Amino acid sequence: MNLNWISKKEKVTDAEIDTLEKDLNVCLPKDYKEYIKDVNGAALKKVYYSDGRLGRIPYSRNINLLKSAKFGIYNIFHDFDKGTGRYFPFGSVGNGDYFCFDLKTNSVVLYEHETEAFHSICETFSQFIGSLKEEA
Repeated sequence: MNLNWISKKEKVTDAEIDTLEKDLNVCLPKDYKEYIKDVNGAALKKVYYSDGRLGRIPYSRNINLLKSAKFGIYNIFHDFDKGTGRYFPFGSVGNGDYFCFDLKTNSVVLYEHETEAFHSICETFSQFIGSLKEEA
């Protein structure tokens, strides 16, 4: 599916991603780093991920990776999972929940803020992006 990204923010460069990984002490999946360069901070309309256990989960917006972003990853990463650094939020659901990487496995998980629970979604970012669907 060719996703219709809107409200694109500034592109992110390889150098900026390298700096982010050093600053936050993370190693992001290669497929994500290639994909995010052109759609940093961008949003989607009426797109969702369908999960047999969790149902339809909307995908709202990519988390902005730039250090200068007002509400970007630098603002939320260290407070996100009680500071463990295990989970890296990359996409907002729009209700306080986030799609994240489990940095131990590079798999995609859903973080539910009400219960502070993490649910396994996909093995890779490419699999996740390829599974997003547009509402009819």
